[in-house]
Amino acid sequence: MEGNITVKCHFEKVPLKIKRICSNRSVGLFVASTCERHMNPYVPMDTGMLSQNTIVEPFKVTYNQEYAKRCFYGWDLNFRTEKHPLATARWDKATESAKGDVIAKEISTYISKGRF
Repeated sequence: MEGNITVKCHFEKVPLKIKRICSNRSVGLFVASTCERHMNPYVPMDTGMLSQNTIVEPFKVTYNQEYAKRCFYGWDLNFRTEKHPLATARWDKATESAKGDVIAKEISTYISKGRF
């Protein structure tokens, strides 16, 4: 049950209009980078390798550690919160719930400024 985990970046609060624009590669890279930054406080941390060893590609973030999947689903784990007080399994869902509006606004601003 060990292995890497890829978290796809899609948020329900992103307006449909933006979803159409999100087929653009640079928009996708901005979306993934923004999601990765906002997910970081929710990623369990001991040594920091899980949150530091990520691959950011358009519309997805891959946590590139052999134990990433076990952490993501929280299989047989009790997360310590000294370094990341918000650490939790399914950090994508926690981020979406807590920061979905902020992420949507950042993406909207990026698109409205025509940076792609």
